[in-house]
Amino acid sequence: MTEGCEKKQTRSEAKRERILEVAGEMFVAQGYNGVTMEAIAEAAPVSKPTLYNHFTDKGALFFAVMEERSQKMFRTFQENLEVERSLEDTLKGIGHTFLDIILKPETLAMFRIMIGEGVKYPELGQLFYEVGPKRTVGLLADYFKKLDSDGQLNVPNPEMSANFFLNMIKGYPHMQCLMGLKKKVPQDERDYLVNYAVSIFLNGHKKP
Repeated sequence: MTEGCEKKQTRSEAKRERILEVAGEMFVAQGYNGVTMEAIAEAAPVSKPTLYNHFTDKGALFFAVMEERSQKMFRTFQENLEVERSLEDTLKGIGHTFLDIILKPETLAMFRIMIGEGVKYPELGQLFYEVGPKRTVGLLADYFKKLDSDGQLNVPNPEMSANFFLNMIKGYPHMQCLMGLKKKVPQDERDYLVNYAVSIFLNGHKKP
């Protein structure tokens, strides 16, 4: 009996993952308003009762898609802090990872959805902020706080410094790609941006 229940739960989880995958692709391609629950059910493919059994409405499904994608990005970002290397190399690794994440076509598409739908659906913007930018800044702030405690850097306001660092990395390239002015940022431009930001950051946070 227990074995049967376990198999049933596994199938249910597999369906949920498939729904999230398909819904994510459709939201990216068509925007929030361009997608219907019926279309998602057909594309998954699952029955409408199954879809609504997992997600009560389109808003709940979109929240789940955002949370899942943000979790993956967060884990990738976190892995950079767990690698043993010099402080400068760690910051460069964080910078390149962050840049890679925010310049991905699907990430840019999600940003555009937030900009387009955030006023009409403020709860979407709040979710995006909570599971994305806020959590990422918090993780980096904790890292900077530790560097300050260890005496490696002088970081009186870790959260503010984390925010400044990530925004230096984001810079113009993100805005240009977001607006469609650029389709990609060449590697040499990325290298220069990250190296420059890390240099400025380290110089500005030297111990007295």
